[in-house]
Amino acid sequence: MKYIALTFDDGPCDVSENGGTAAMLSVLEKLNVKVTFFVIGQNVRDNNKATKAIFEAGHELANHSDGYAPLGNAQKNEISASLESANAAIKEITGKSPSLFRAPNLQYGSELFNVCKEKGMSLIGGSAHNDWAVDAESILKSVLNDPKDGDIIVLHENNTSKGNTMAVLPQIVGGLRERGFEILTVSRLAKLKGIVLEPGISYNSFNN
Repeated sequence: MKYIALTFDDGPCDVSENGGTAAMLSVLEKLNVKVTFFVIGQNVRDNNKATKAIFEAGHELANHSDGYAPLGNAQKNEISASLESANAAIKEITGKSPSLFRAPNLQYGSELFNVCKEKGMSLIGGSAHNDWAVDAESILKSVLNDPKDGDIIVLHENNTSKGNTMAVLPQIVGGLRERGFEILTVSRLAKLKGIVLEPGISYNSFNN
């Protein structure tokens, strides 16, 4: 058996013509798969119901900053405020502060690493698929092109990807399973691979 983590950025999002978080959760439930949602703090506050639905469905909630601005070149106080605000919003739902952080646009800087270390958070990257800018078939092909044991797949919520990611989510999950993968959250994948995630350290995969 091979193992892979499936993650979704930029949520949660309200019901929209692209489906919203509720529609994506419905598909994930039918597929019987648990994933990691890297959520935006302001979206958590704006879509409290959707955030609770993610948590209650057994998915993992992680920090994707409080807004959309890159933090790689930001000042320490700005980074700290963004992470703290998002953490507080997530903790209100889950009862605990998240230990996983994904940098907006996957942009890093020394101060970002320092802040994450101070706050006990590991930085999670992954194999990014530009699903906000391309059609559904292209997303499917990019994910299934060359997945590897221990990979972390980076996709986006419905409103960011204009519903294209959700449209092929059954084929993505089915295709990965046909290739021998079990799909996990980031934390479960790390644990299964025997990796203790360290604060302030960046991980793009858990390949052996």
